Amino acid sequence: MRWSKTWVCLLALAGCGGDGGGSTDDGGAPADADTDADTDTDADTDADADTDADTDMDTDTDTDTDEESATTGATADTSHTGSPGAARVVSFEVSSGFCYLGYSDVCSILHEPSGAEVVSTATGLGTGIPPGPGPVLWVETGTLVGTGEDDFLSLAQSLIGEALPAQYGCPGCADQTVTSLVLEREGVQTTHRWNFGVFTFNPGMYVAPQALVDLDFLMVEVDFGASTCMAWPYKDYRYVPDPACVPTF
Repeated sequence: MRWSKTWVCLLALAGCGGDGGGSTDDGGAPADADTDADTDTDADTDADADTDADTDMDTDTDTDTDEESATTGATADTSHTGSPGAARVVSFEVSSGFCYLGYSDVCSILHEPSGAEVVSTATGLGTGIPPGPGPVLWVETGTLVGTGEDDFLSLAQSLIGEALPAQYGCPGCADQTVTSLVLEREGVQTTHRWNFGVFTFNPGMYVAPQALVDLDFLMVEVDFGASTCMAWPYKDYRYVPDPACVPTF
């Protein structure tokens, strides 16, 4: 029995959608003796200390945009070490809160997207307290179709610069199934956890970037396919299970 407790509870809810002051020139200079009507109030709006002695009608509108942003003064973020704009989903793991209670023989499924493929590895309950790594039960390679591959890439890229918390709510505190997402953004890997499908099945429960909400839906779709050997039935599917997948749901 694979994820039966989780998916029986969730499928009934799954009818969800996709997805300072200006300078004054000539301070202290002698009065202009010619007949030029120019009194040179110098409508110079730049922020530098303009002390030239010109007597022309200087209409300099220089806004003096230096190294910093002209509007915010913010300097570029140089804290990342990877290529600018590069981001990807390294992996996401779905772990069952009911595994140790005997509701499922699968304790976790690790999904690793790479190009148009997703390798999914299921493990059982380990031994010890707390349990160590469990035995590998099965490995499947599914295929991303339609917009699936592009969606994984574009949604990860949309999360560049977003300050995502390490967790949303209290993942697994009431024996829920938990999603653990590993993101790599500009060379930096971070891990983020939440109760499985919370953004998909309980929209609005937590404030999160729309890209993360959409990514959660895509990950739910992949996990459903790998777990049940069926394509997501509620919209144009983006994941096709491994042809060798044996339905056990």
